[in-house]
Amino acid sequence: MSMWLAATSLMRPSIPDWLEDHCQRLNDNDPTLTTLELSHQRIDDASTKYLCEALRGNTTVSILIISFFNIVDDGAFALGQIIGSNKCIKKLQFRDLYHPREVSTLFDAIGRNDTIQEVSLRHCRLCWQSADALGFLIRHHRSMEEFRLVDTLLGENSIIPLTDALKENRILKRLFIVNCDLGPVEANILALKVSENTALHELQLCENNLGDDGVLNLCRGLAINTSLVTLNLRSNNIGHKGALAIETLIERQKTMRVLNIASNQLGDSGAASIAEGLRKNSIVTSLDISGNSIGFLGAKSLAYALKTNQTLKELNLSFNSIGDDGTRELSNVLEFSQSLRSLSMRRNRITNTGASYFAHKLPSMRSLKELILTKNMINSEGGSLLLEGLRTNMELEYLHIEDSDLSQPVLKQLSHWIRLNQAGRRIFRDTNLYLGLWAHVLAKVNDEAEVLFHFLNEKPEFLQNRKLKSDSS
Repeated sequence: MSMWLAATSLMRPSIPDWLEDHCQRLNDNDPTLTTLELSHQRIDDASTKYLCEALRGNTTVSILIISFFNIVDDGAFALGQIIGSNKCIKKLQFRDLYHPREVSTLFDAIGRNDTIQEVSLRHCRLCWQSADALGFLIRHHRSMEEFRLVDTLLGENSIIPLTDALKENRILKRLFIVNCDLGPVEANILALKVSENTALHELQLCENNLGDDGVLNLCRGLAINTSLVTLNLRSNNIGHKGALAIETLIERQKTMRVLNIASNQLGDSGAASIAEGLRKNSIVTSLDISGNSIGFLGAKSLAYALKTNQTLKELNLSFNSIGDDGTRELSNVLEFSQSLRSLSMRRNRITNTGASYFAHKLPSMRSLKELILTKNMINSEGGSLLLEGLRTNMELEYLHIEDSDLSQPVLKQLSHWIRLNQAGRRIFRDTNLYLGLWAHVLAKVNDEAEVLFHFLNEKPEFLQNRKLKSDSS
């Protein structure tokens, strides 16, 4: 008997202890194990087959992340069988997937499972054959709403099967092609197909190399798309020519709400083009143009657009060079804006002078809820100025400023008035407020003594009313 056990142990593949632990939890259907990530640990075919046996009857794991660094035919085939049959898995992420055979095996398995909703490929490589298998999957799958290609090498013309599938797909809502070296040619191919897609809501193309020509081609196609809500073109070497194309897109697009063109090369002239698009006709609610070498002139153009634009709610201008003069232009229009809720101006060379411009306008601002001024040159002097404006501003609920540059007394006071606004201090504006509602108001602020005291001090008639009711009873 002992000889038989020894022989069996020799035949059994060596399984790492950590994988044994994972598999035991899988066999036990551990309810805390909902995500199984094996991307950092490199497992081979034998370990993969052992893992698949544990996954066969598992009903807790819904997210599977795995690296194929040492997995080839046998391991991919075993994993494909599980992926095709396990109806609890909703999200898949494959890393280090290179060989067309494994790609075809896995995509075929995904195609057999109509409960999978998201698929992601990272650090992979797609040739024409692999891309063709991917295109077939996207064209025919009936539940996949999100697909991601991240840090993936696309072979020559491999974008074509993917885009051809997009033309026919009516299920996919979110497409990510990030850091895949897309250029103007690929952008043109993508634009032709995306223009006819009526399901895609989100298109993320950041960290590619579209350039001005690629963005021009892409915007032409997207301008007539009828479903797009979110477009991300961050880090694509976009300059003034590309900004002109985006201006036209903003003006013509009828569904796009979120636009990210951060970390490009717009400059003041590009910012002016974007501002013109916002001024003419826009339904965009969130705009990120951070890191674009925008200075005073660009800020002035955006301020001019904000005078008439009443749809933009979030504006990120961080990591530019707007300075105090640009800050003055923007602060002057914030008292007229009825829509802007969040303004980020992190690292913009703003000094106490710039802080004073915001401080003077804070009492008359009616829409801004969040102001981000971190990584600037504002110290306790500027903080004190902002504090004075904040005392009579009842709307701002988040003020981000460098803690290390402000004294503790100033920080404490800023925090106090912000907490009052978060508690709903704006209710004091309503002089006809029904006193019976005050019980609900006070219940909301009851956890903070300072806030509660302020509310009672502002409305002493509430306590008087309660006392009269008590006496009459």
